[in-house]
Amino acid sequence: MESKYENLLLESAYEHYLKTGETHFEYLAKSGDDLSQGVEAVKNLADRGFVTSPIKDGFNLFANGPFIRFDLTEKGLLFAKDNPQMNLLKPYSFAFKAVPTPENTDCSDVAEALVHIWVISDDKEKAKTKALSLISSYLWDATSIEIDLEVPPEQLPGLRADEAKLYNKALQHGIAATFLALPKAECAHDELPCPRVIEYA
Repeated sequence: MESKYENLLLESAYEHYLKTGETHFEYLAKSGDDLSQGVEAVKNLADRGFVTSPIKDGFNLFANGPFIRFDLTEKGLLFAKDNPQMNLLKPYSFAFKAVPTPENTDCSDVAEALVHIWVISDDKEKAKTKALSLISSYLWDATSIEIDLEVPPEQLPGLRADEAKLYNKALQHGIAATFLALPKAECAHDELPCPRVIEYA
């Protein structure tokens, strides 16, 4: 089964082909981890005959600096065309305000949290449901939604480092979240308390 990275790279290359007619595609990696996983994904796609890499001095160059370069093959174009469910995978970004449930004794000192969540899905409502389910699974109740959007590919290179890290984690696991928890007034030691970051494995 192809990984989220393979799906997104193949999808992005196919969308580029539909817009320009060019089978050559370049992906700008957002971090070292993004680059290494992207290169591995392209190698897997090449093994399946979906892409080829540029050749220079007898070596296959899947990446050059922060760019991952490859060309779609006829087999890759046909696969992308014949598998629209693959092409529907999109990155979604959500932010919710949430409060810990009474059962969440580890966060009994927390007033509320801002929960940043990235989900890779083929449907926005399904992504939102998955995000809410994750919040609930960690004994939090979502009280409002602050951000609710599908992130276009051209905006991904401009993500802040913390958001890029969360996005890359979602690419690997399908979903990733960070909770920025604010303490209750009686538990705060500073006049303007700093939120603590809670990350669940």
